[in-house]
Amino acid sequence: MPMEKHSNNRKYSLIDKDVFEWQEKMKITEKGLCIKKFRADFIISDLKKYKLGDEIIINNEKCHITEVGKRCFPNDCDLYKEQSLSCKLKDGVAFAG
Repeated sequence: MPMEKHSNNRKYSLIDKDVFEWQEKMKITEKGLCIKKFRADFIISDLKKYKLGDEIIINNEKCHITEVGKRCFPNDCDLYKEQSLSCKLKDGVAFAG
């Protein structure tokens, strides 16, 4: 799924619960630029059910999904360079504002 962008409103970063657990396990491999660096503000169960523009309540605040997906950094990421390894962060992250 390509990254869908609605606006630059990135008040909160969100990660799917299953993807967060995968990220935590992958940290021991020391592979992947974003696996090491990306920190979400909130872990959301079944985040993939939300689409661009959907309303979501975060911290008792009505927000909207402003981006679905996260860009990759092919020149800086060893996980990206190893064709056999795929990064779940690309599709398992969203932003809301």
